[in-house]
Amino acid sequence: MDHFTSANQALFDGNRGEIAALLADAPLSGRTLWLLACAADEGDERMALLARVHASAEQPYADMAYQILERERQFAEEIARIPGWQVAYYRYKPLMMRSLIALPLIVLIVWLGSMFIFPPSPTSNIVVPTVSNNTGAAQETIAPTALPTATVTPLPMSQSAIANYMPIGSLRLLNIEYPTQRAVSAGTTPADAPPGSAFVAVQYEFTCGTAQAFCDSPPQALLGLELSDSSLGIIQSGGLTLRGSTPAGRIASGSSVNSWVVFAIPENQSPRRLLIGLNTDQDDEIDATLALDLPR
Repeated sequence: MDHFTSANQALFDGNRGEIAALLADAPLSGRTLWLLACAADEGDERMALLARVHASAEQPYADMAYQILERERQFAEEIARIPGWQVAYYRYKPLMMRSLIALPLIVLIVWLGSMFIFPPSPTSNIVVPTVSNNTGAAQETIAPTALPTATVTPLPMSQSAIANYMPIGSLRLLNIEYPTQRAVSAGTTPADAPPGSAFVAVQYEFTCGTAQAFCDSPPQALLGLELSDSSLGIIQSGGLTLRGSTPAGRIASGSSVNSWVVFAIPENQSPRRLLIGLNTDQDDEIDATLALDLPR
């Protein structure tokens, strides 16, 4: 197994700390710099390495690096134009969403605690006297009115980002829902998130390339999810998808198809990057890995 294959496998397995050692003797090409950029923990270091990848003009890595650098530049310009309160809103939006989801549970716990500390006194129905046509008085009983239960609807996040691995194909990110409130299944079997975890749903559009007449298994790659704490390794989907969504079947060259993939992750983590593992030489090894940054 050569330097690049070993480094790609380590990257997809989540062992990013090993990549620099594996590439120590490799020539400092655009491909080497790309792998080092994918393994970088610090944003400034990753941007500097991507700039060197773009300057190397080695394809397809130079184009992929340019797309990421251009997206970051546009994002920085957009942030500079918008008011400061909007920057704070988007920065703390995930925290606010989690707080809104947890709020009904906190209210319920406080209410139950108050019931134990200050038990309510016996109550009776409200009685309103009414006068009938006879000389006696009748009494009408009015039952207490039930209070409605509050609900919280999570808002989806979306951002367009493209991973180009032509001539095999390309993958465009359409939407991310975390945590998704939709029903999840593995094939035809309903699936529940393990205790202490939640589901992340990722929608993508795959375009079949020109390497062959048909793409039999879109997206022609193995998808994985990197968490905010990258030391926890790469999360695999395990065949999870949204219940009722149409599986991505065989499509012809040049055609596109939309599909969903679902991952279960710990509730104290957030999704960081979607990893796309490619097998370009028809063996059992992942020999190239692309990464798409996810909205934070």
